[in-house]
Parts: sequence; structure tokens; C-alpha cells
Amino acid sequence: MALQINRSDVAGYLPTSLLTGELFYNSADDKLFIGNPDSTISLISDNPADIESRLAVLEVGLTSTVVSATAPSSPIVGDLWLDTTIQQLKVWDGSTWSLANDPYGLLDTGSFGLTPVTTDEFFQHIRFTPDAAETTEAERFLQSATLWAEQYTGQYFRLIGLEEYFDCFPQQTNYLERAKAPFVCKGGLINSISSIEYYNNDAVLTTVDASSYRLINKNNKGYVYPAIGNDWPTDVVTGEANVVKIQYVTGVLPAGVPASVKSAILLIASSLFENRENEVVGTGITMLKPLVAAKDLLHPYKVR
Repeated sequence: MALQINRSDVAGYLPTSLLTGELFYNSADDKLFIGNPDSTISLISDNPADIESRLAVLEVGLTSTVVSATAPSSPIVGDLWLDTTIQQLKVWDGSTWSLANDPYGLLDTGSFGLTPVTTDEFFQHIRFTPDAAETTEAERFLQSATLWAEQYTGQYFRLIGLEEYFDCFPQQTNYLERAKAPFVCKGGLINSISSIEYYNNDAVLTTVDASSYRLINKNNKGYVYPAIGNDWPTDVVTGEANVVKIQYVTGVLPAGVPASVKSAILLIASSLFENRENEVVGTGITMLKPLVAAKDLLHPYKVR
């Protein structure tokens, strides 16, 4: 499938739908969008400099684009891959597939997706017309507010790749059932398991076959069990720390974030935007604390 980049210079215009992997750039609004496999449209970036650099990468030396759940074989530099397992566009840089649509520079923290609230939504919320510097500040405050909401609830409101380390495979006190105990992963519900690896008795890094385990989401948590009829490996090295690693994707796209969570993020970000210091000085000194209203909005989504 060839990647299409459609354009418009009409402020506020957005097509009703885009094909999977199709890009749309509104130069009047400085916004870049991508079509998802479910026919929805996601904002990739609203940063002008970021968009310019991305379009330059996409338009120069573009050879092919693949839409699939598995990485293309024999890629060359500049090839694009829309990974349908996480609905994200990746580019081959010669050695690895890196995210091509990571607008807020969160790749180092493992984030695949966008923050749930855009700068446009933020400035509409506070009824404010920004300049470039204030837009940059707003992005930072929205990131901080999103991280605060995630830490408070224990789940992620961005698509994010995580990895956890364990000293052994899960065990239960009942010996007969110990091989059936699950990993209980952090971050809320799990979208997919990327890999499970462990060091065996010979200190060789070994990958657990994906067909030998299964993912169960329940009670707002992700559990990884052995597949029916399978047990966890028994040849894992003992007496060493962090010898089992599980990598997985959790979180949601912006469209899947509940309205009350977005409202809480807006409340926190607007408070940060209004109060640039940790203290308010007037007739007295008042220390700023997390907003009670935001906590009330987020409380139903706490992972227990």
C-alpha cells in the first residue's frame, strides 16, 4: 500500500475519514493526521517544526510503505511500516524500526502514542489565544498532567511500551498449581505482549514461544498465564536477580480516554499554566497542592 499525504490550507478543515496509513496535513492549522485501521483519524503532531521535519523524511527517498501486524522483511532506509498491533507509523533507519509519529519527544520513555489532550483543546478550555512560546509551555504542562493522572490511577492514558523484570517465573504456594500462576503486570489493561525472555541454567537468553502463553485482562489488570496445556519453563537460572523479562504494550489512544480523565488532565494543566511557582503570595503564602476536583474525577479509574 502506498502512503498518501493529502493537504489543505483551509483552517479547521479535517476530512471525515482517511485510509489506513494515509496522512493529511492542514497547513493553516499546522496539524498532521493519520488514518487508523478502524477508520478513525489520529492527530500525529501540532508542532510546526516537528511537522516540517516529518514531512521532509516522508517525502524524500520514500520507497515503500507496508501496513501489517508484523515487521516487513529486508527493509531499506526510509521504508515505512504502519504497525497495526499498536496503530503506529514506524520508519526504518538502517538498523531498527523507530516511531515516525512521536510528536512530543516521548520515545525515550517508551511512549507510542499522543497525550490524551491536545494544545488546541487546552487553550479552548482556558479561553486563551497563545503564541509559540506559550504553546510549547502548554505541551509541557499537558505531559506533566498526564503523567500525574497516570501515577495517581496506576494505568496509562497513552499507548506505551513497558518492560518488567522478575527473579523467577510466577509461583503459587500450592505446589500442584505453581506452574500455572500468572504474571500480574502494571499499568492497567494490556493490549499485547511483545515478548517474554529469560536466562536458562546455562545463562543463555531464551525467548518463550508466543503460543505457550495467553493474555487475560480482568479487574482492570493484565494477567499473563501459560497457554492451556502448558507450564512456565523450569530451566530458568536460580540465585540471580532480574532473569525474566516481559515486554508489553498498555494504554489507549486519545479517542479511548474517558471524558472525566481528560477533564482532570485539563484541570491540572490549567493550574500549572496559571501558577508558574509552587507558592501564591498575597496577603499570605499559600502552597499549591494537587487539585481535589481532579482526584475526584480520576478516582473511579484507580487500579486496585
